[in-house]
Amino acid sequence: MFYELAKDKSLLNVLKKADLDEETSSLLNEGANVSIIKASLENNITPQNMISYRKYITIAKNEEDDAKRRADAKRSLEEGETDLTTEEEVYADQDERQSRLDEAAYGDAVNRQSEEKDAYKFLSQLNYQKDILLDIAQNADVQVVEEEVRGRTVKKTVVRRGTKDYLRLGATETESSKLLSILTVLKKAPNYYNEKYARLLVDGVLTGKAYKISRQGKEEDKRGEDIDVHGLFDILTGILRLTFEVEGKEPVDFLRVFELLHIQKYKRQPRNLVPRGQVKSERFKMMERAKKRGVNLGDTSRYERALRKITAIQTNNREISSRKLFLDNKIKGLEEIAKDKDKIVGKKIQKINSSLRTLINSGKITRNKMKTLSDTMKDMQKNKDKYIKEATLELEKEIAQEKNKLERLRTDIDAFDKDENVAKFSKFLGMFTETDPITPIKTKLTKGINLLSYLRRYSNGMAKITRKSEGAITQGMREFMSENPDVGIVDGFFEGFPTLNISIMADFEEFSEKYTEKSNELGQIVEQIDSLITGGEE
Repeated sequence: MFYELAKDKSLLNVLKKADLDEETSSLLNEGANVSIIKASLENNITPQNMISYRKYITIAKNEEDDAKRRADAKRSLEEGETDLTTEEEVYADQDERQSRLDEAAYGDAVNRQSEEKDAYKFLSQLNYQKDILLDIAQNADVQVVEEEVRGRTVKKTVVRRGTKDYLRLGATETESSKLLSILTVLKKAPNYYNEKYARLLVDGVLTGKAYKISRQGKEEDKRGEDIDVHGLFDILTGILRLTFEVEGKEPVDFLRVFELLHIQKYKRQPRNLVPRGQVKSERFKMMERAKKRGVNLGDTSRYERALRKITAIQTNNREISSRKLFLDNKIKGLEEIAKDKDKIVGKKIQKINSSLRTLINSGKITRNKMKTLSDTMKDMQKNKDKYIKEATLELEKEIAQEKNKLERLRTDIDAFDKDENVAKFSKFLGMFTETDPITPIKTKLTKGINLLSYLRRYSNGMAKITRKSEGAITQGMREFMSENPDVGIVDGFFEGFPTLNISIMADFEEFSEKYTEKSNELGQIVEQIDSLITGGEE
């Protein structure tokens, strides 16, 4: 009894373990709602899956009915509360009520911001890929060619004059499969993504404006150009409606053209189009293909050391990414300084006067130098407005330069996201700490382990720079705003913010570029190992 209650019998959980048709599987992977999945199940029912599909459709209907009952109950409760109680009765303390409302509004704003960020990332990439898909559709030529396979001639359907455009996508096998999955969903349900993002759009457009949300309000931030979402999917659905003539065969649609290009590049069918039962069977067999009898203790020790390197790399990456909040606060601080520049300039002028008096009365300077400083001080008192104007312009310039430095560093760090290649390679190493891999896989693992040394070195360098930069930025801004009488008398009014110099910025960018290069090499090795394990050709 307890076991039955503990099992999750929701539709999505049941379908995750089921052998589904291509359309329903793609919708499930995309996170479609219950109604869309139910419609797909009804459309794809066959004599072979009739019993299981009817069970799934019944579960879907029950979940729809439950959702409707909950919505009706919630609406009735809200209407009842409006009729039976007053505001004062519900919330005795108006401040508490307002605080709850503010907190709820803040939570909604943060959630919407997160949804918009994810949507913009997905749609902007798809908007870029759209133009390449148009070129593929325009240039692709589907042909039937004859090839010799194991001593006999077979006919094979291939795509000509579309490969170069396909390669412009720059996709890995996983990303290519993901795009194919998106197009499959769009082919079956043309309005799926318009409906998915409808609440984020204004007249079918997703704004390119972004905001930094805080409890004090929101400030506009940079993101990019607006995206015409409805127009984007109109073009994509138009591409998917295209058909291509094949000599001696039925015409094929664009989806099949893209699938053929994927197969020509990666030498196997896209994984998301393989039936779930077949995938499960292949995964069950893959370890048997990848393992040899016995374990080489030397290799095991080497893999464990490599896993420790990965831990160090991931620790460095988290530390680097954590500096983003610090930089955001400092950039905001510079914006506050810019708003109050007149007051700061006045204080600086007073400091300079004080500095001049200190030097004149110190007795440590020559008579000529003393006369020069005295003339400067008199001129400042006589032409105060001119000096204030010059000082204000110089301060604005210094603030702009400093803000540019910090934003540049933040952009570099922001682009330095979680490294999926390292994480995936870590999983493969973990698989073979207790089992000895076959020779081709062991060769790939050795190449990957060698790359880890580079990645750790570069991530160490970037982490060290970000640690030092935090102290340098804090100290530099403190010195600039301090009461030190010597500040600002060399080469004009302001020496600037002594925080990050150009060489530090250049070092970080160099480390970042080298890290990205080696990470991409590791990603290629990860794909090759995955191909070997699942039985594909390298």
